[in-house]
Amino acid sequence: MKVILRCRLALIWAGGALFLLGCQPHTPSAKPSNSATGETKATEGYRPLGRYLVTENGGYQMGWPASGFSLAFEGKTLTTILTDSGEGIMDLSVNGEMSTLKLDPGTNSYTLIESPKRENFEVELTRRTEAQDTGLFTIESVQTDGQVIPSAATSKKILFLGDSITAGFGLRGDTKECSYTPVTNAPLQSYASLTAEQLEAESQLIAISGRGVVYNWEGNPAPVMPSQIDAALPDSEGDWDNDLFRPDVIVTALGTNDWLETNPGEKAFRLGYKNMLSDLRVQYPKAHIVTVNGPLLEGEKLDAARSGIGWAMSELRDSNISSVDLSLSETGLKWSCQYHPGRDSMKKMANQLGAHIAEQTNWIYPTIQLPIKPQHDLAEAGKKVFSQRLSEIKALPRMTGGTVLAGDSITQGWLEFDFLDGPISNHGIGWDTAVGLHARLPEVLRHQPDQMFILIGTNDIGYNHTAQQVTAPVKSFIASVKQESPQTKIYIQSIFPREEGALPLVNKYNEALETVAIETGVMYLDLTSNFRAENGTLRSDLTTDGLHLNERGYRIWADILNPIINSLQKPD
Repeated sequence: MKVILRCRLALIWAGGALFLLGCQPHTPSAKPSNSATGETKATEGYRPLGRYLVTENGGYQMGWPASGFSLAFEGKTLTTILTDSGEGIMDLSVNGEMSTLKLDPGTNSYTLIESPKRENFEVELTRRTEAQDTGLFTIESVQTDGQVIPSAATSKKILFLGDSITAGFGLRGDTKECSYTPVTNAPLQSYASLTAEQLEAESQLIAISGRGVVYNWEGNPAPVMPSQIDAALPDSEGDWDNDLFRPDVIVTALGTNDWLETNPGEKAFRLGYKNMLSDLRVQYPKAHIVTVNGPLLEGEKLDAARSGIGWAMSELRDSNISSVDLSLSETGLKWSCQYHPGRDSMKKMANQLGAHIAEQTNWIYPTIQLPIKPQHDLAEAGKKVFSQRLSEIKALPRMTGGTVLAGDSITQGWLEFDFLDGPISNHGIGWDTAVGLHARLPEVLRHQPDQMFILIGTNDIGYNHTAQQVTAPVKSFIASVKQESPQTKIYIQSIFPREEGALPLVNKYNEALETVAIETGVMYLDLTSNFRAENGTLRSDLTTDGLHLNERGYRIWADILNPIINSLQKPD
């Protein structure tokens, strides 16, 4: 037997940290038998995660993000022998506690667990880095001194076909300006892994950064992603045996690299997308396919991607294909390295995608709770107001029945004037924008009111946001309220008149908000005629500063809202 260098890494349970104990010559035990069944081996007991090729020595060669193995056992030690072609980085989970394992080139042995007493352990070791950064790796063997606890893969399976967003590119960074290195990758924190985890499904991430449907980032001549559908390893020969992993759901999250910097041609894109869906259907005739618009595209490029995907779906006429829009450019995109979506954005995407998959499959999706934060580019004074006022809103008692007011400082102004009938829960926050209101969904969804009045968008004018940047979060906000509180009557109110220079955007926003009301089936209240002066600005007798209302303004507003409130009040 070949003598190799054994580098032992022990997990110290008191501190939960990994540190190097040292290296010594080591003779490995017998390799696992050559098997392509994917079943647990009696001698070693671990289960491979993700796609692989079985080597001549019976090891599992892997390269896709989040590929690796899992094992449950009762014992003291766990050792694995890995061959790495570069300097790969692994994510190690031991009973849910995460740590990092950096690999050396060549074949080495790594002690993952060394415990002073016999315990039960659940372990997962998965690839953080992509093959194009640190090459392929091989699981030669996994050995424990203890008793393997049999575990089976979940019956629910999802296949993700994507690019850098699916692969978790740069997710460990906190700003869009940070420089990417392989260390910053985090496939386990991507929307794909989060969605699968919440749905309690096993997943495969077939994802390579920079790849597209028909055109790669900056024209990279490497194979496009549809060519990887049957690949066992990234950009490598050797087909994957699809019988080893039959997904219930396939998610295609591609198109960003086709459109973000270039124009691949609408005809080429839509034909390429159609062919990709056709190939997937041939390989997986029973799977439900979900097509996804990613978070980064906006404007004409987002429209082009949507149109191409929509055309492909309509041409196929496949009732087992659905679509979900995960674009965050208009609903508050939080960043990670090199302008990629950050961890909060990934959670938002997972919530939207998970809810959609659950609706299609009747699976249960428990929503990931997100921290509530103001719009990232909000002025510092506005962020302070947001945080202070949010703490007050969180302290409000949960409301069943009555009225919720959702909006900015103009809505918050009702706190000074008790002119509205019935119980009122005021969710107005000064300085807030449409994105900020959307971020506050968890607080709004605590309540089950009879009616809700939304007034938002006037602060978006100061940021020169497009109408779509206002309406997209409002539309998503309404959809969530309707799902969680279907009995609530929702009213979108028009933005009040302002100074002359702001009127073009006010009018544009209001036209778009009225369209949203029609599309979502809620009521639109046009307040303009009651508050507009002859020159189109806010009446001087109803305002304190040309923007906010005075007491008389709130009385007129109350005369409009109270008849609606009283018509919907539930009897005691």
